[in-house]
Amino acid sequence: MKRVLFLEDDVTYSSLMQWILKDHNYEVVIVDSVANALSAIKEIEFDCWIIDYWLPDNTNGLDFIKDARKLGYKTGCLIITCLLPYEIDSKIDGLDVWSVVEKGNISDDCFITKIEEAIRFTELVEEKA
Repeated sequence: MKRVLFLEDDVTYSSLMQWILKDHNYEVVIVDSVANALSAIKEIEFDCWIIDYWLPDNTNGLDFIKDARKLGYKTGCLIITCLLPYEIDSKIDGLDVWSVVEKGNISDDCFITKIEEAIRFTELVEEKA
């Protein structure tokens, strides 16, 4: 079973997404802050990260990704956001973000496909190492 880290502060949205991911045989660990996400990746190996862009503690998901990359983690990740994806494209340069997904504007099947692609990206990176 593949393991996914889901950094999301909206309890309703994270519960819905957890249900969808579990229905597709993913183990999901939900955290609600950058600090909790960093703690989680130090304790658990994940196949993919799903990261909310906007977070309530004066941070955003990119803060987590930057910190995790500095620590040497190369896990494939998706950014989820209420913004249009092109609004943050320039901010993710060099962070190895697989895809930016607009919340509420993607089908479950497409979302699962994006996760599978990000996991394959992680596997390819690990094969090269």
